[in-house]
Amino acid sequence: MKSSKDVFFGKTVVLEENLETIQVSPVLLLEKDMLITPDHLITLGADQGAYFKVFDLQSLDLVGEFGNEGEGPEDFTMPFSSGMTVSGEQLVIGDLLSMRSADLNSDFWSEESQFSRTAYPSEMIPLNFPFLLNPNTICGQVEMSSKHITCFDIKSFQFTELVDYPDFFSFNNEKPYERERMFQNQSRVSPDGSYIVLTYSYLPLVRIFDVKSGGLKEVFIKNNRDFYSNNSGNKNQIAPDNQLFYKNVKVSNKFIYAFYQEEIIEDDPQSEGGLSSRSISDKELHVIDFEGKPIKKIILPEWANVFSPSLDDKFIYFLHPEIEDQIFKFPLEQ
Repeated sequence: MKSSKDVFFGKTVVLEENLETIQVSPVLLLEKDMLITPDHLITLGADQGAYFKVFDLQSLDLVGEFGNEGEGPEDFTMPFSSGMTVSGEQLVIGDLLSMRSADLNSDFWSEESQFSRTAYPSEMIPLNFPFLLNPNTICGQVEMSSKHITCFDIKSFQFTELVDYPDFFSFNNEKPYERERMFQNQSRVSPDGSYIVLTYSYLPLVRIFDVKSGGLKEVFIKNNRDFYSNNSGNKNQIAPDNQLFYKNVKVSNKFIYAFYQEEIIEDDPQSEGGLSSRSISDKELHVIDFEGKPIKKIILPEWANVFSPSLDDKFIYFLHPEIEDQIFKFPLEQ
């Protein structure tokens, strides 16, 4: 069962008006992603040395590093910037070829620690936005699949497809990947495996899939394009491939944190590829609950691209791409 609604954020706060700066070891520079676990803050950097840096969450002292690029049993092959998640009591990391998991209560960054490793079945390669739905089920986005999410049960070797594509636009079936391109999205699963959340690059849309019931909620955000839920089912629309909306999403067991900025894609003969983008809105973080209710909108500075909420939803942490010795902490309750 699907329900759709338009939402407007009544509460807006500005990140830089209440942002704590914490000094840390000077090891952070151009980090790609960040994850908060119950006891640690983990960053994913470039493939120069160890991919992952681990900080104690209370003191933010650096406690270790792990994950080298390579083909050995403990090495990683291009870990996804979206591939770090918490699944129950497990830290889960997806790379190009496999899914790794380790006990969050262990010293998973130490040389003595070992990640369990499950290779993706050939039918799922390449696998985008991989996540562990439960201890026995790997999910992600598979090219040319009839649905958004494909799951593989590692015990029964069965495949299951979940979540229909949005009901917009007509597509020329003779053009490979046209639908996948127009519905380019970001997906995350809640740590308890109850919900799968999808946000879209070309639509101001957040979709919330209830794994247990199969129910689907669609949340349309007020936007400059005037694209709303009453467009659903209109197959004659022009696909909005010249405007961008959502860039990333993180999920706790309570809230969705969707990273949003409207941009116009324009012809630009001077740029590589002949195109460039121009922002037409603030950079925003949309906080929404799993019923689709808007909680608050946080106005972000231009530098605030890498973020992660704490699992108890008390704080949101940010990294600055050009500052290697600071982590920024924002209180959600205010």
